[in-house]
Amino acid sequence: MGATAAKRRRLGSAVVPMRVASIALLVGVLWVLGNTGEAYACSCAEPGSPVEALETSAAVFVGRVVSIEGAFDPDEAPYSPEDRTTVEFEVGAVWNGVVHERMYVTTRPDGASCGFAFVEGEEYVVYAHDSAEVDGGYGVYRCSRTALLSQAEADIDALGEGDAPQAGTGGPAPGQSLDAPVGGVWAILRAVVAAVAQWLGWSCAPM
Repeated sequence: MGATAAKRRRLGSAVVPMRVASIALLVGVLWVLGNTGEAYACSCAEPGSPVEALETSAAVFVGRVVSIEGAFDPDEAPYSPEDRTTVEFEVGAVWNGVVHERMYVTTRPDGASCGFAFVEGEEYVVYAHDSAEVDGGYGVYRCSRTALLSQAEADIDALGEGDAPQAGTGGPAPGQSLDAPVGGVWAILRAVVAAVAQWLGWSCAPM
C-alpha cells in the first residue's frame, strides 16, 4: 500500500508541471492566432534603379487599375497571413514577363504587411514578382519600384518603349483559390490547440 501511494504521489507531481507547460503553450498559440492582423511590420530597403528592378522582376508593365477585390477594411475583422487583395489591370505596355491585355495580380491587404495600396482608376508602373500562391501568377510588394505612372518619369525614360501586351486575360481572377503555404501552418496550430485542450479535459469550440 505504501509503495503504491508513493508511486501515485510521484506520478501526480510529474503531471502538474506537464499541465502547467501545456496551459502555457495553449495560451501562447491562442495569442498568436488572435493577433494575426497586428503582427505585421514592413521595412523596405531602397529599391534599385529601373534597370536593376527590370532585371530582378518577373513582370514589368504599365496598367490602369480596373477593379480591386478584397481590399483591406480597417473596420472588418483582422486579416490573416493568407489573405490577398486581387487587382485587375488594363495593360498598356510591357517590358518583362508574360502579361496580357487584362491582368490580375495579388498583393497583401495593407501597407503594414508590405502590400501595395492601389487605387481604382489610376495608372501605375508595376514591378511584379512570381506569386507564391498561384502558378504563373504575379504579386506586388510595397517595397518594389511600383509607382503611379505620373510619378515614374525616370522609370519610363530608363525602360524605353515597351511592347504590346498579349491578347486575353492572365493571372488569378477574384474568387480563384490561392494555395497559400502558410495556411497549413495555421491549420496545424489549431490542431495543436484542440489536442492540448482535449488532454487538459477542456471543451473547445471549433475555430
